[in-house]
Amino acid sequence: MSETLNIPNRRLTDIQEVSYFGDQNKPSPHPFFCHDASMTQQSARDSAMASERQYPNADIEAPSVLPPEERVRAIGWFFSLRDQIVDALQQVEDEAEKTPAYAPFRLAQRAQFVYRTWQRATKSSDSSPSTKNKAGGGVAASLRGVAIEKAGVNISVVGGTLDQGFQKEVKGGNAAEFFAAGISVVVHFRSPHVPALHFNTRLVATDSCWYGGVCDINPPLPSADGSATFHRMLRHAYAPSDEELYRRHVAECDAYFRLPHRGNATRGEGGVFFDHLDVTSSGSTTSNPDRLTDAPDRLTDAPDRLTDAFPDRLTDAFPDRLTADADNETAEGTTDGFDLVQRLGTCFVQYLPDHVHAITRAWTQEEEDAMLHYRGRYAEFNLLYDRGTRFGLKTGANPDALLMSLPPRAVW
Repeated sequence: MSETLNIPNRRLTDIQEVSYFGDQNKPSPHPFFCHDASMTQQSARDSAMASERQYPNADIEAPSVLPPEERVRAIGWFFSLRDQIVDALQQVEDEAEKTPAYAPFRLAQRAQFVYRTWQRATKSSDSSPSTKNKAGGGVAASLRGVAIEKAGVNISVVGGTLDQGFQKEVKGGNAAEFFAAGISVVVHFRSPHVPALHFNTRLVATDSCWYGGVCDINPPLPSADGSATFHRMLRHAYAPSDEELYRRHVAECDAYFRLPHRGNATRGEGGVFFDHLDVTSSGSTTSNPDRLTDAPDRLTDAPDRLTDAFPDRLTDAFPDRLTADADNETAEGTTDGFDLVQRLGTCFVQYLPDHVHAITRAWTQEEEDAMLHYRGRYAEFNLLYDRGTRFGLKTGANPDALLMSLPPRAVW
């Protein structure tokens, strides 16, 4: 039996149990709860259709194992994080576009994020109101800019029934009913000196409920400091008591992003990957715990750049980051799953300004060619092996939103 959460048209700030870091007094539109006029301020070609846009309804049935309050705070956080990431990327684009390196690529009008909504597809035979209530949909925010060649920041909140043939591939899929909400971010920069970024966190429920996520870096060219600052940022997101969990997630990321048809080559320079992270405890049920010993010590070679890269940003956001946070620990001493997802997202936002430190550096044609070849490998993984792509295709997601992770240009 499923419970239904009925949320009227309200702003996120009206909903209890939702918190996020940053300026909490700043109003932020959240189209899953309301149709805000500020969301319609887009390019001229979109303004005509803005008044007709119907955002997905948050009143989506979910398996009863998922507490309604957990769904509320997860969805609220995903939209809050979406706004923060969009703002940060828009600022990067606006500032970098003014520099000489991008003069050949400047557009007639300022590049801005464009928002489009989609409804999850349902079978033609399943047209009853109850079935539509389960379907859900999403909001896709995309940017085609000058310095940021392509970025996608997508939200999806869907529910329904898993196809019988796909049930065995999903944890708890024997229950058939499912609910999934999440945010997915991919950024491809025009400069080969700025690595592509991939970030995704999600809440899933079948006959159990859990969080999953990934944050990884994909430099097309070897960087002088490797990806040291990026990995230090990720370690910063984990509680001090979660050292083992952090290393396990690093190992899972290294094991996941591989191309078997390319000699088991890795995609990118790693990050963290986790799935089946319990809603109330960070006890991970990853497939192969022994891979923990294969996790490289990515912090060993990292210079002490954390405080230099983030003078006050991270310490202000997480004043308790260097000490265990007792309020967010369970009886077993493990961090709350939502807490990890929230902290990882906030660290990602705070990291973005430092990530693009080389964005105005000039590049050669040879370096661009190397980037395009690397993008080909990136696309191969997403099309052949990515679990999120497969899950979306099997559950009726919008294909344009689902495949937004593909680079705008690539060669083989």
